[in-house]
Amino acid sequence: MNISQKKNYNTPVDKLSKKEAEEELIRLANLISKYNIDYYINNNSKISDSEYDNLWRRNKLIEEKFPSLVQTNSPSLYIGSNYDSGFTKVKHLEPMLSLSNIFNEKDLDDYITQVNKILGFNDQDTLEIVAEPKIDGVSASILYKDGELFIGSTRGNGFEGEDITENIKVVKGVPVKLKSNDYPELLEIRGEVYMNHEDFIKLNKLQKEDGKPIYSNPRNSASGSLRQLDPRVTAERKLNFFAYTWGASSNYFNTTQWEARKKLEELGFILNEPSKLCRNSGELIKYYNEIIEIRSSLNFDIDGVVYKLNELELQKKVGVRTRSPRWAVAHKLPAEKGVTVIDNIDIQVGRTGSLTPVARLKPINVGGVLITNATLHNSHEIKKKDIRVGDSVVVQRAGDVIPQVLNVILSKRKKNSKKFIFPKNCPECGSDTFSELLSNGEFEKTVRCSGGINCSSQTLEKLNHFVSINALNIEGLGEKQIKFFWEEGLIGDFKDIFLLENNDSQNKFKLSEFSGWGKQSAINLYKSINKSRKIEMYRLIYALGIRHVGVQIAKLLSNYYKEMNFFLDEISSATEKANQSYLDLISIDGVGPKIGDSVVKYFNNKQNFQLVKELLNHLDISYRFIDITESFLNNKVFVLTGSLNNMSRSQAKIKLEKLGAKVSSSVSPKTDYLIAGNKSGSKLSKARQLNIKILSEEDFNILLNSN
Repeated sequence: MNISQKKNYNTPVDKLSKKEAEEELIRLANLISKYNIDYYINNNSKISDSEYDNLWRRNKLIEEKFPSLVQTNSPSLYIGSNYDSGFTKVKHLEPMLSLSNIFNEKDLDDYITQVNKILGFNDQDTLEIVAEPKIDGVSASILYKDGELFIGSTRGNGFEGEDITENIKVVKGVPVKLKSNDYPELLEIRGEVYMNHEDFIKLNKLQKEDGKPIYSNPRNSASGSLRQLDPRVTAERKLNFFAYTWGASSNYFNTTQWEARKKLEELGFILNEPSKLCRNSGELIKYYNEIIEIRSSLNFDIDGVVYKLNELELQKKVGVRTRSPRWAVAHKLPAEKGVTVIDNIDIQVGRTGSLTPVARLKPINVGGVLITNATLHNSHEIKKKDIRVGDSVVVQRAGDVIPQVLNVILSKRKKNSKKFIFPKNCPECGSDTFSELLSNGEFEKTVRCSGGINCSSQTLEKLNHFVSINALNIEGLGEKQIKFFWEEGLIGDFKDIFLLENNDSQNKFKLSEFSGWGKQSAINLYKSINKSRKIEMYRLIYALGIRHVGVQIAKLLSNYYKEMNFFLDEISSATEKANQSYLDLISIDGVGPKIGDSVVKYFNNKQNFQLVKELLNHLDISYRFIDITESFLNNKVFVLTGSLNNMSRSQAKIKLEKLGAKVSSSVSPKTDYLIAGNKSGSKLSKARQLNIKILSEEDFNILLNSN
C-alpha cells in the first residue's frame, strides 16, 4: 500500500497529541480521497478492502477522541464518490446511504446494545434482524415511473449519481417493466450490480487477447462495464443485479424487511441469497459463520454480511446518521481461505533456467480476488505436501497478496490419483534438468534447465530482464513487445534490439505496417532504444541476467573492475581453480565463491562471451564509482516471521544486513517491512494492525534480486 510515511502514521490513537491527531486526520482525509477516486472513478482499487477499512476505522477513532478536529473533507461526512466522471448527474429522490462496519462479535454485541438503548428496550427483548450477504459490486438506484424503468443511476455522493439509464436496461435482473400490477407511481429500487466469476474470467481472457488491460477483480470489471458510453459494450459484459432495498416508495413497503424482500421478488427482482431472519446475536453469528463456510463456493463476490432491523417502524425510530443508517450495519468478513481443486500443474521456466511449478486452479474467490493460479514454489514443496492433480486443496493469499496452496485435503483425494513426477527434461526445449550441488553437500531445492540460450523461455525472460527498469530501461519495450519481435523472428538476442531501426530502414521489415504499430509508435520506440545506448557499466552487468547478480552485486563488480573490457578479460581468464583472476573476483567484499562461480560460469560459455563482446559495439558505456549505500534498503527495518522455503531466517538476515537493512526481532511502528513465511503467527497480525508492508517469500526474493 503506497502510503506516505509520516511520524504519526503508526502511532496508536490513544497516544496521539491534539496536534498529531490534526496532522493525521489531514493525511487520512487526503489518502482516503485518493483511494476513493481509484475505486469509484478509475475502477481500479490500489489497496485491499481490509486495508481501506483500517484507514477508515483509524479516521473514525481519531474523530471520536478529537471531535473538534473533524476536517471539512473528512470521509465520515461523505458517501461514496463526489468526483466528476463526465456522466450526466441525477438526483436521488431519497439519499443513498452507505453502511457502517463492524468486525467481530464484540462489535455486534455493542451494536445491538446501542439499538436497544435507542428503542428503550431491555437487552433481553427480542429484536428480529434480517441477515443478507453483502455483495461486492457497484451500488445502483433504479427509478420506476408507472411500473416502467425511468432512470438508472450510480450511488455517486449519496445525493446525486451518474445517469446510467441505457446501461442499466441491459443488466440481467433489472426488469424494464415491473411484473406485479401492484406498485406506486414512483418507486426507487436499490441494489448491487456485479459480474459473476465465470463471466469475469471470460472478459479478462478477451481483454488479454485484444491487448487491453485486464481487470484485477470482478468488482472493478462491473464498475468499468456499467459506466461504458456505449450500452452495447455493457450488454456484452453480462452484468447482473441483486435488489436489496428501496428509496422513495410512497409507503409501498410498510411492514417488515422480510416481507419487503418477498415484494421485491414479486416485482421481478432477483434477491441476494442466502438470507435469514434471526432473533438473537447467537443466530446472527451462526449465519455469519455459515456464510464464511460457503463464501468460496458462491459464483459472485461478497465482502461481508448485512444486518437490518426487520420491523420498518423500528427502522424509522432508530433513524440514520449523516452517511449511514443506524438500523443496519455491515459485518465484514475476515481474510479468506478457500477450498478448490487443482486442475493441472504447469511448469514455468525462468530467466536463470529455474523450473517453477504452478497450480492451475478451479477459479475461487479468495480475499476479494478471483484466484486461478497459485505458485507451488519448487519440486521439494510438491513432494513435501504430496500435491497432486485433482486434489482438493486449501488456498490463501499469503500476506493477502500472493496465492499459495496451504495443504491438501486428503479425505477428498480420488482413489486413482497419481503422484506428480517432476520433469527430467525442460518442458520448453527438452534439455536435461538438474539441481545444483550446494557447498553444504546438499542439492538445491530448485530444478533448472540446462539449455541456457537454446531454451526459448529462458531467452525471452532474459530479453525481458535486459530491457527492464533497473537494466537498459527501454521505454515502450515490455513483455508484449519483446514476445512480438521474438515470434516475428526480428530479435533473437540482446544485440538484435539495437539492429531493429537499421533493419527497418533497409526494408528488411516495416514495423509501422504491423498490427498495433504506427509510424509514430515506431519512431518513439527507436528513440527510446537509442537513448538506452548510453549506459552505466553496473546497469549493463545487471542487464545480462547472470544468476545471483542483482543491482547491488553489479555495482560491486563495476567499482572493482572499473572498465568493461578489462572486466571481460579478467573474468575470461578466471577459472574455478585457484588462479589469481579467480581469487581477485571472489575476494571482492560481498561477492564470494558462490557469486564468483556464477559469474565465471556465465562468461566461460563461449556463446555468452561472444554475445556480450558484440553487444559492446552498440553501447556507449559510462564509468563512475557507485556508492553502495545507494541501496533503497539502507536503514530500512525488517522483521522475519514463519519459515522460509529456500533459505533459513539467519541467511535472510545476513542478506538484508549486507544491503544496509536492519533486522529486528519484534514488530513496532518503526518496522518498514515484515517478511511472512509459512505458519506466520502473531507478528503478522500485529503488522496488519499497524499497516506495515507485508512481503511473501516470493516478494522478498524479487526485492533481493532488484538490488
